[in-house]
Amino acid sequence: MPKTLVMLPLLLAMFQAAPLTDFQNRVAEIEKATIPDKRLEFLQVEAVKQGDKWEVKGDTTVAAARDGILEAARAVFGNRLGKVELRVLPDSSLGEKTEALIRVSVAPMRRTPRHSAEMVDQVVMGTPVRPLKEEGSWLLIQTPYRYLGWVEKLMVTRLTQAELSAWTTGPLARYSRPSGTVWAHFDETEPVCDIVLSCVVRPGPMQGGLTAVILPDGRKGFLPPDSLSPFTVAGHHKPNPADVVRLALQLRGIPYLWGGNSTKGFDCSGFTQTVFGMNGVALPRDADQQAALGTKVESSADFSNVKAGDLLFFGKDRITHVAISLGGARFIHASGDVHIKSLAPHDKDFDSERRDNLQFIKRVLTEP
Repeated sequence: MPKTLVMLPLLLAMFQAAPLTDFQNRVAEIEKATIPDKRLEFLQVEAVKQGDKWEVKGDTTVAAARDGILEAARAVFGNRLGKVELRVLPDSSLGEKTEALIRVSVAPMRRTPRHSAEMVDQVVMGTPVRPLKEEGSWLLIQTPYRYLGWVEKLMVTRLTQAELSAWTTGPLARYSRPSGTVWAHFDETEPVCDIVLSCVVRPGPMQGGLTAVILPDGRKGFLPPDSLSPFTVAGHHKPNPADVVRLALQLRGIPYLWGGNSTKGFDCSGFTQTVFGMNGVALPRDADQQAALGTKVESSADFSNVKAGDLLFFGKDRITHVAISLGGARFIHASGDVHIKSLAPHDKDFDSERRDNLQFIKRVLTEP
C-alpha cells in the first residue's frame, strides 16, 4: 500500500483536531481571565463535530465567560460553526423556584453529580442555597459563601423568592449543641430526624417542657429549649473571642473529614468556618481564602502577643491548613480529629511540624 494512503487518515485526524485544540486553548485563557477562583464560579463547555459542523454547548455562572467563548467559537470554527448552546446559570428551566433551603441535617456537596465524587463541602439544615441547574437526581448549588457543588435533589426544599423571604423574615433559631434529635412528640418517643450544630429551624411555643419547631421543609417536631439560640445574620453582633474558644473546645474529638463542615466531621477550614459562623463571623470556606481576611499579627518569639481567637495559617509553598489560637502558643485545630497543640517546644503537646510550617497569624476578631 502506498505511504500516501497510509498517512491520509492520520492527516485527516490532525486536520480535525487542530481547530478543537485551538478552541480549547482559547477557552482555558477565557476561564483564567474571567474565573480567578474555580471554587466560586462554574464553567463547563465542549465542542463536538457533527458532520461538517462544530457544535458548542456549555454552562457558566459568568456572563463575560459566555460572551468570550461565543466569540472564540466564531473565530475558530468560522462558517463550520453549527448549533451553539451557551447558558448563563441559573438555568431558566428551574422555573419560579429559584431558591432552596437544605432540609436534612447535613447535605454533602460533591464535585460532580455522583456519589463516588469527591466531597468538597457540607451544608447544614436551614442554609439558603442558590440552585443553578439539574442533572438527573442531582442539583448544582451555590452556598451563601459562593462555594459550588452538587447535592441530591431530595436533600433540599425548593422555594420561590417570596417563600424564602417568608422563611428568613420570621423568627428563627440555631441549634447550639454538637448533635441531637428532633422529636415527633414532646415525650421524646419518636424521632423526626437528627440535627447538628448550626442547623436553623423556626421555633414555636413550649409544650411539655420542649420547644415546638418547624423545619425548613415544613416538618414539625420538638427540641430542648436550651439547645436553641437566637439566629442572627453574621456581622449583626460583635463576636467575643472567649465565646469562640469556648465553642471550639466543646468540639474536641470530632473526627477529621475531607470536605467536612459539620459536627459529623470537620476539615481544618470547615472547623474554623463553623466555629466563627456560630459566633456571628462569616469566614470563606477554605484556608487560603480565610487567610485573606483580618490583620496580620507580628508574633513575638514566645507567641505571648497572640490572642485567643486569632487564626494561624500553615503550609509550605501555599496555605494548606488553619487553626484557632487559644492565646499564646497553644491552638486548636482539625487534623485527625479536633484537638489542642502548641507551638512552644517546652509544652508536652508541642507540634514541631506545625511550628516549622507556620506562615503567619491573622486577627479577625476585636475585643468586645
